[in-house]
Amino acid sequence: VLPMADAPVVPEAEWLRLQKKIFTRWVNQRLATRRLAPLDDVVMDIGKGSNLVDLCEILSELPGPKMVASKFRAQEIENVNKALKFVFEGCGVQMSLKPSPENLLKGDEKDVLGLIWALMMKYLKFSSGDEDEDKAQTNAKDALLRWCQLNTAGYDHVDVKSFKGSFNSGMVFCALLHKFKPDLISYKDLNPSNDRENLLVAMNAAEKWFGLEKYLAPSDIPKLDEKSMVVYVSEYYTGIIEQLKLDLAARRIKKLIAFTETNDELRKQFNRDAPALRARAQETEQLVSALSQKDNTLAGAKARLQRYNEHRAKEGRGIFNDQIKLEAVYTNLATRLQDNHRPTFAPADPELRVDALVQRLDRLQEAEQRLVVDLHDELSRQFRLQQLDTQHRLRNDTLAQWLQSQHAGLPDVAVIRTSGEARNALKHLDSYSKERLDFKSNYDAMLAVGRDLLDNRYEGSDAVRARESDIGARFAELDRTAAEKKPKFEDALQRFLFSEATQLSARVHADLCQQTQAWCAEQTKYLKTREAIASRVDAELQLNLLEMFYKQKADMLEGQVKALKALGAEIRAATFRSALSSWQFEAPGQIVDAEKGIDALFESLAALATDKQQLLDDHLKREEYTDKTRLLGGQYKDKSKELQVWITEKRAYLVRTETCNTIADARFHLSVFEAFEKEFEGMTATNYASLKALGVEIKERKYQSPFSRYTYEHVQELCDTESSLERQWTELGSLCRQRGPILKDHLERNLFQNKVRLWVSCHKGLSDKLDAWIAAKRAYLKTKELIESIQAAELQRSLLAAYKDEKRDQGPTVQSLKGLSNDIRTASYRSPHSSWQYEDIAGTNRLEKVVDDAWVELTTLADHKQAVLDDDLAREKFKERTRLWVRNHQGLAAAIKKWADEKLAYLSVKEAISSIEPARQHLSLMDALDTAFKGMTDSNVPALKKLGGEI
Repeated sequence: VLPMADAPVVPEAEWLRLQKKIFTRWVNQRLATRRLAPLDDVVMDIGKGSNLVDLCEILSELPGPKMVASKFRAQEIENVNKALKFVFEGCGVQMSLKPSPENLLKGDEKDVLGLIWALMMKYLKFSSGDEDEDKAQTNAKDALLRWCQLNTAGYDHVDVKSFKGSFNSGMVFCALLHKFKPDLISYKDLNPSNDRENLLVAMNAAEKWFGLEKYLAPSDIPKLDEKSMVVYVSEYYTGIIEQLKLDLAARRIKKLIAFTETNDELRKQFNRDAPALRARAQETEQLVSALSQKDNTLAGAKARLQRYNEHRAKEGRGIFNDQIKLEAVYTNLATRLQDNHRPTFAPADPELRVDALVQRLDRLQEAEQRLVVDLHDELSRQFRLQQLDTQHRLRNDTLAQWLQSQHAGLPDVAVIRTSGEARNALKHLDSYSKERLDFKSNYDAMLAVGRDLLDNRYEGSDAVRARESDIGARFAELDRTAAEKKPKFEDALQRFLFSEATQLSARVHADLCQQTQAWCAEQTKYLKTREAIASRVDAELQLNLLEMFYKQKADMLEGQVKALKALGAEIRAATFRSALSSWQFEAPGQIVDAEKGIDALFESLAALATDKQQLLDDHLKREEYTDKTRLLGGQYKDKSKELQVWITEKRAYLVRTETCNTIADARFHLSVFEAFEKEFEGMTATNYASLKALGVEIKERKYQSPFSRYTYEHVQELCDTESSLERQWTELGSLCRQRGPILKDHLERNLFQNKVRLWVSCHKGLSDKLDAWIAAKRAYLKTKELIESIQAAELQRSLLAAYKDEKRDQGPTVQSLKGLSNDIRTASYRSPHSSWQYEDIAGTNRLEKVVDDAWVELTTLADHKQAVLDDDLAREKFKERTRLWVRNHQGLAAAIKKWADEKLAYLSVKEAISSIEPARQHLSLMDALDTAFKGMTDSNVPALKKLGGEI
């Protein structure tokens, strides 16, 4: 177990001693719960006997393995093996590096303390007070830290970040104690800068409140490593929580007194309310019995119901509400007595027991419910007969109105002029048939209501019979009329449907003729048009359009014209005949004339299409030759533009002055120039030569035919382009020959600059290294260490000696720095094209001077620190000698006090002496006591006082 890297710097022996002390105390506290012998040192003792198993049994509350009597080393190792297996497998303790039995037996500090820490992290449990945060915590240390943070939030001078240094000032301990017992500490009077006093205040308060002994001194707290601090803070947590539990017990005693008083009040209330509830139940029972007697009259039913309603209005649910309240009082009292293990409460009169009252009121409530049902049933029966009569009359009116509307809705066949009117008439009949089922069920319901009224001897029975007879007669008349008219409506519908379909076909035939004529007119206009052809695309487009015309014409003849003629034949042959009527199309001659006109239009289109085909073929041939010539011209323009762009780019490159401040820049620009030279040669032999050949071909190209002629339009522009490119090509060659020597000079100068700057970089690196070393040593020499032991003083003196040796070792580095400074000052470059010398020689000299001045300062600081450390060592040796005298003085004083206590105990005893021999024995003991007392007085006591005087 090592201290954390950012913990206060404490000599290893101190933090390790404190960690062993705290871990040993923690283990002994657990062993004491079984009254087991404490360990002197957990590191040396945990592996002995059954100590580790006992500790794990206490922590896990699980039975551990049985240990065998160990007489040999192998048996001891076997016992420790069993114990470790119980720790890791039985208890589930997790460790990345598990200790070996041999290391535990020999007391290996790292393994033993690491094992104890793992047990702590497994079984220490803390609650932060925030349930959600407790679930999120991964270990006991985080939970304890969060508990400290939550309970010190808002306190001045407290910032709990970790166990590494937040507790050293003592303010966190004081804040925790003040949080839970404000009158224990005057927090506002604490001085945040007085760490020792704050820690002492917290330790005294913890000892006073929950008995935490001061087994650590205030000066020990900053020396604790993180794990020791966790254990020490956990004692505050445990003490505070236990004390809060004691405070809770006191509050529970007060609660018990209040509990008893409340129970007595509940008994009085029950004994007062129960007899009153029984009396009210008796009165209600008598009323229910009286109202249950029927006189079979409507007036009587109304009177009895009114009397009961008046009783209900007066009483309401008062008796049952009082029952609920009484039950609540009894239940509250019984629950309180039962939950607190007190004798149950029972009234002296059995009729006043809650279960008896509840049963009586339940019976009363059932009787009332039956009475209410009877009262309402009798009254409802009278009202029901009147409602049935109203229903019967309303159903009769509804049926009479519907039958009248159905009869009026049936038209005469002679007035029907369209299929829609015939269809509506049939729909009316179908609707009547469907609705008749619904209204027939309504009629059946009317008859059922009538039977119910007649069965109950209703006074309006004659009117009921008359209504039913009238509706039956109307249904029979309407059924007869519908049966006669339906066949006539169906025949009219078929005839009108046939004639309307034929007339629709005639209109379709006329529309097709009009569409075909319009199409022929549009195509005639197209075939007579002579388009302006300016390109091959125009010619091909027009030929494609003509081809589309041929396809459309064929499609029209095969599709629309053919369908038109078939439809005309079908219309001319259309005839309808039936047993009741007949019909035939009126104008077949119009159909024939229209079809002849369509045939004449298509013959005219065929002649016009032949003329247009010959003209478009000639246009296409000429434009194909023109396009090829222009394509060559376009290629020449594109290539000349590409070459012009390349020339412009390369000329800009050749006339540009490059900035070469590094070797990489110079080499890069030189390699770019060499690549340009190769590229220029390649372009001359390929792109430039091919462009010239293409220009010759275009100028020689001509086209001539019997119908048209063509030559390239931009010959002069082509010649001008050739002359311009020839002039620019010559200029590029001249610029290329001038650029090479300049770039080579840039490279030579930058190579020299790079060498000098490398010296400067090395010089700066040595200077920075020396500056860092000087700064660190200056800080070290100016630091005043806290020396509280001889070992610490000697350690610091050895560190100072090591510093002096290290300073001597830095001498060659300083000489290297001065040599580089001289090389940098004398470096210079000269050539026919440029010159250069390092720009910041003054900065180099300045760095050298800073090192020289710092070297003198370090010598002065080291001499001063040596004198201070010598004084610290002398002081600590004096303190150590004085502390030895104090320990000797304390040991001698304890021995004298122990001897005196034993002799006082002996002298205070009154012996029972009944013979001479016992008396002689006791006298001899007294003589020996006198001799011993004289020896103590003459030697030990003077020696003690002398030593005290020297201290």
